[in-house]
Amino acid sequence: MASNGYTETSLAGGTKLSRLANAGLAGVLTDGRLRDFDELAVEPYAAWCSGEAVAWGGGEVTPFQANVPVVIGGVGVHPGQYVLCDSSGAVFVPEVDIDAVLEAAHQIRRDDADFRSVISRENGDATHGTEHRATPDLESMTLGELLERVPEGWTRAIYNGRSYGLARSTRAHGRSVTISARELGGTDHVSANVYRTAAADHLRPCEIPPSKVVAFLRAWTPA
Repeated sequence: MASNGYTETSLAGGTKLSRLANAGLAGVLTDGRLRDFDELAVEPYAAWCSGEAVAWGGGEVTPFQANVPVVIGGVGVHPGQYVLCDSSGAVFVPEVDIDAVLEAAHQIRRDDADFRSVISRENGDATHGTEHRATPDLESMTLGELLERVPEGWTRAIYNGRSYGLARSTRAHGRSVTISARELGGTDHVSANVYRTAAADHLRPCEIPPSKVVAFLRAWTPA
């Protein structure tokens, strides 16, 4: 349900939305507000909105069309698209892209599981004041440790005997890191974003396998 700019106004409440159960719909998503959260909580469908409202909003806005393109939170949505929601937000996926998107999502979940496994095997020497000066074991480094090998800005790198231009850009107070490497005089490239949270570092490659990104981060050396 598109608010059409009335994001602080109630678009529906428990009574109107009871029709969703009659129609067998999976849920409702709106960038406006909804009412009667206690009623919605026990319904068989899911509901996402910008917040709860108390006052009826029918005097300002009311639904009047269905199965037409709309704009939700600044994003265009067309009939037939898949809508995937969780506690973090919602995404809209065209039907032609759904298989690729789901495969990418499953790969991200597998990658996160691998990184968590690596993290679980980290030792606690640093917490006890032990400092190691030995050459690092690149094969056992975590994603975060591999990132720290890459200096901010642009640098020349060697990988598999070839020269690359390697760049790192850090944003959002260190929570987002972009790594990009392009073969100088060639066609090979490596590109990924890493989102750093308190729980883990999340690798998001750009149209290449995660293993290629990790292999490059482990093996590159300064030129």
